[in-house]
Amino acid sequence: MDNQEGDARKNLITKVDSAKEKLDEILLMKAKVLMENNKMKLAVEEVKSSVVDFKPEFKAADVTALEEEFNALLSDKAGEREYLQSLENQISKLKEVRHVIKCACGEEYTVAVNM
Repeated sequence: MDNQEGDARKNLITKVDSAKEKLDEILLMKAKVLMENNKMKLAVEEVKSSVVDFKPEFKAADVTALEEEFNALLSDKAGEREYLQSLENQISKLKEVRHVIKCACGEEYTVAVNM
């Protein structure tokens, strides 16, 4: 009987130790979750405080209206990019313009756009 009691006691001690380890793991995970939760709360508060700095028009604006305005700005930007590209093309064409001019003295001069 002593052997069986000893085995049962060892079994119980092993189970208690295992339960303590699991409890420690759970407490550690709980601490991690609480830290993460605090980080999220701080992030939310930071966003809330930055919203205070927004102009009242932006706060009152509808999200779809803001999206439309954003898309219009993107379209304007694309138009400006296209316009700048056309200007660059015109400049490169002007750089290619060269004329040879003959002077009355017989000398030839090349005139070109220098940019």
